[in-house]
Amino acid sequence: EVKEATEISKDELLNILQLCWKEGLAKQYFTEDMDFGKVHARGGSNLFLIGNRFNKAAFMLDRSGSMSCYTGTDGGGYGGGYYDSDDEIDPKSLTRFDAVKQHLLSLLELKSVDFAFSVHLFDTGIYSFKDGKLQQNTPAIRKQLRVFFDRIGCGGGTDLVNAMHAVTNVEGAQECFLLTDGCGGGEREMIALARNSFEKKRVPVHCIGIEGSNAQSLARVARAGGGEFSDVDSKTLAEIRG
Repeated sequence: EVKEATEISKDELLNILQLCWKEGLAKQYFTEDMDFGKVHARGGSNLFLIGNRFNKAAFMLDRSGSMSCYTGTDGGGYGGGYYDSDDEIDPKSLTRFDAVKQHLLSLLELKSVDFAFSVHLFDTGIYSFKDGKLQQNTPAIRKQLRVFFDRIGCGGGTDLVNAMHAVTNVEGAQECFLLTDGCGGGEREMIALARNSFEKKRVPVHCIGIEGSNAQSLARVARAGGGEFSDVDSKTLAEIRG
């Protein structure tokens, strides 16, 4: 038996929407001043919501010197914002590296203990959390990851090929993420590594660029790796964290 849809008035619909709005605020799904134009299409604002189809993921995050740029300034220097004594810095402003850490830690907080992750930082070398092996997403492991982030910090150059090689060779990973604000060159090699990861291992490679650095190149790498590409500017990085 097919039942007819119940018609509601505009006032009733408005009342339902207002209740949903209040409930969303109460449960902290969003804030009153949130810019929904910057919310990810999948319903969240986290950098790492691209991809996210599997329960085992490897993350390779840029820790080069430019990641120490403050997210809330338009100061000079590569990437648009090295701290300068003449810049007016919001005391609450984060560096790009700090903001990225918050994005990843926030994502892990939302994942279940069944989720497993591997985290690596790179400049011209690779710095791996717990030897780069997949870790179960427990509160204790997340606490250790925070310590790892704080201990390493950022500085150095950028070797994207080395980073791509490492992240696409994490044993057991079902998808990979590479985040950078740098232009390290080596696009041909990166494309070959990403394509090999996807075609031979069925492990997609997603790329995230900050400040438009290498955007077209990273997009081509992600496409070759069967993954997604996202680009974000430094100020938006801070605005959409969490």
